[in-house]
Amino acid sequence: MHATRFTDLLQTFDCVQHVREPTHRAGRTLDVVISRADTDVHQLSVGDFLSDHAVVKFKLSLRRPATAPQPVMHRRWRSFIAADFEADLSSSRLCTGLDNLDQLSGDELMEMYDSEMLLLLDKHCPRVAVKQKQCRLTPWFDAECRKSRRHVRVLERRYRRSRKKADKSAWRPRPSITSLQHSDMTTRLATFRVKPWCQKADKSAWLSEMKSLHALYEEKNRQYWRNETADSKGDSRKLWRTMSGIMGEKQTSSDSGGFTADEFASFFVDKVEAVRQSTSSTPLHHVSETAAHTMASWKPVTPDDVLILISNALNKSCQLDAAPTWLAKQYRGLIAPFYIAAVQ
Repeated sequence: MHATRFTDLLQTFDCVQHVREPTHRAGRTLDVVISRADTDVHQLSVGDFLSDHAVVKFKLSLRRPATAPQPVMHRRWRSFIAADFEADLSSSRLCTGLDNLDQLSGDELMEMYDSEMLLLLDKHCPRVAVKQKQCRLTPWFDAECRKSRRHVRVLERRYRRSRKKADKSAWRPRPSITSLQHSDMTTRLATFRVKPWCQKADKSAWLSEMKSLHALYEEKNRQYWRNETADSKGDSRKLWRTMSGIMGEKQTSSDSGGFTADEFASFFVDKVEAVRQSTSSTPLHHVSETAAHTMASWKPVTPDDVLILISNALNKSCQLDAAPTWLAKQYRGLIAPFYIAAVQ
């Protein structure tokens, strides 16, 4: 009865049980291998008994799903010409006619800044669609792996540079060493003898470090999942999550329901209003002492103050910024008067 229900349950979820031999000393099949119907399980065998249960060995043919490259918008900063951008920025509304900005609000000034900056950047550094391949995240990749990979890339670039120079000089006619003067003999020997040797040495160093890097990756990967499996002892749910990570299964992210920013804002406004209505009959709390400090006067912001603030800002930007921070810092002398008109 239980075996029939178990078989029906497997068929319901499109799963297959592959063990067909007894795995217990009593002659029953208690150790099973369950997979999806489209999973290739081969070379399955029931081995010796380590205890009252036998060892079940099998192989899986797993393939990583191909990840399609996603289009990402980037600006072509290589085609950016600073002199042309500076000339157009000097003649834009951000640098001319600043006396007419007193009638505009802070929001209107920020909209003007965003529109003018985007217009200039689209002209001098247009956006292009670049296909970016999405790589799997490796939780075991730490600072040691990053340092080793950086070192391998340095050796690779060194080898490729030396190879190009050696190939370039290989076809040139080699002069007779006996006809050379002693003063330039060292230079010629370095050109025709040392560079091919450096090429082989650089290639050997690069390949050696590459093998060490792959060995480090393998060891980090194994040690990470061993620790995760050991930490999951006694917690079956955590163990299943760990096994899913080892098998490369993706966790399905929950759907947010398609809420917009306005709907979130309306939710919190309604929540605050409901709290206020529920506490409208509560008497106000009496505060016996309050702070007596006041800000009676304000000091006007000078261009030097704005330049110092922009210079000390970190080179961090987000997608909402009309221009990157490094660009604003580079042309802070031109944009500082507009910043002052926007904040004062």
